[in-house]
Amino acid sequence: MKRSKKYVEELIQLLQQNKSMLFPVQSSVNIIINTLTIQAKNTILFNDIYQSILEIDNEIYDRSKTLTKELWLRGRSLIKKYDGLIYSEFNYVFNNLHHAEKIITYLNDEGNFILFERFKAKRMAKKLEKIFGKEAKANLIKSLEGFEKDFQGNFFTKTRGELSTDEYVQFIHQMAENDYKRNLLRDCRNP
Repeated sequence: MKRSKKYVEELIQLLQQNKSMLFPVQSSVNIIINTLTIQAKNTILFNDIYQSILEIDNEIYDRSKTLTKELWLRGRSLIKKYDGLIYSEFNYVFNNLHHAEKIITYLNDEGNFILFERFKAKRMAKKLEKIFGKEAKANLIKSLEGFEKDFQGNFFTKTRGELSTDEYVQFIHQMAENDYKRNLLRDCRNP
């Protein structure tokens, strides 16, 4: 499914336009702007990967009706790229959540702002909470847990986000290859 970058771009712009209001938490703001910028750039890459996979799918189902080795390898390469991007993004966001929480806490303290700034502060806090709030954090942790489990549902890391992106991609693709050899090939041979 395609992903939109509009919301994160609006939030980046809002944070940049109000940097003077956020001066006491400026270092955290810079990190969150960087995090959002990574998400916006990755969205373009995710959508390109999605489009390329659709093209492979169309070639198989609409034209050749055959999954060739070339198409298989191209598809695997795209999936590896996607897995690496999404894991590194989730990991980066997870490791910087405390910066967003610091900004949200600051924005929700009305004592930090004069009367006409309070509306802007609440608006920014609400937008940040949508991406980095408690519900988003719980969903992110759940996603990372899903990424870091084997096919039997067992964790292959001790803590979330422990692996580098390269280690993660190498591990899950080796795991998928082993599962393919163990199960799919067996099932194809013994219907």
